[in-house]
Amino acid sequence: EVTTELWLDPSETATIVSDVDGVITLPDKSGNGYDAGQSFTTARPDTGTRTLNGLNMLDFNGTTDYLSMATGPANDSDTIALAVVDFDGASSRQRIISFQDGVATRWSMRFSDATTYEYNQDDASFGGVTKTFTPSIGPRLFSGYRDGNNVYAGIDGVYNGVEVSTDGTFTEWRIGAYRGTGQTDP
Repeated sequence: EVTTELWLDPSETATIVSDVDGVITLPDKSGNGYDAGQSFTTARPDTGTRTLNGLNMLDFNGTTDYLSMATGPANDSDTIALAVVDFDGASSRQRIISFQDGVATRWSMRFSDATTYEYNQDDASFGGVTKTFTPSIGPRLFSGYRDGNNVYAGIDGVYNGVEVSTDGTFTEWRIGAYRGTGQTDP
């Protein structure tokens, strides 16, 4: 049985809590209460500045903007994460979604450079499954899938690679977080 444990949808602008600095809260539509938010005013993504097919999208600046959740869906062994991303440039290790255990990132969907997308287990090792893509094409569906011991990276439904996955206890979930060497929260 498939269940939706987390659903963040910026196209429903009436539900987004924001101010002049950007998004404060993006509600979870799954009904599980895993709202994503940002208390740091300098790290809030913009809303109302970009659209895709007439629907609102969030705009992360690529360096400091991110939303986080102190709690999120359980760390089940079978997981799929999907994100529609309109790529307009990336710095090394620009994350789409990441899950952390308080010490390091343990799972992420990220751009490792301008032409490579990764679904990554145990980011501390810098290993992971990679999927190469051409960023100039426009909006794409990025996905990461884990079926217990294997992980897959996908773009527009095409998957490649298999890696033995590692499980951990996640203490924070982030969306749009860049984590460069020595970077700290604002």
